[in-house]
Amino acid sequence: MREALEQRRVPSIAVSPIIGGRALKGPAAKIMRELGATPSALAIAEFYRGLIDALVLDDTDANLADAVAALAIQPIVTPTVMRDLAARKSLAYKIIESAHSRFASARRGSMR
Repeated sequence: MREALEQRRVPSIAVSPIIGGRALKGPAAKIMRELGATPSALAIAEFYRGLIDALVLDDTDANLADAVAALAIQPIVTPTVMRDLAARKSLAYKIIESAHSRFASARRGSMR
């Protein structure tokens, strides 16, 4: 699976499940600690390095954007907590907009 993702020809964008060092839902932070990693959006970026082109970070983790960018992953900083339909739509539009932008760049030859 890793090889297939590394060889893809379309942008790949992930949304960090960690916000402010905690998992919003599910066991992600617990599993990361059990594996010896500090739960953070940066740790997510490090884990997926080479597999994703961009990582959506919650506004809470905006301070990690430069470190994520240093991994050659475009940080997309936006609210990610979806408490209502408007928040869901906003996040979806932001991701689609970013994918469209990355795809346009890739078509011009600037993607890996």
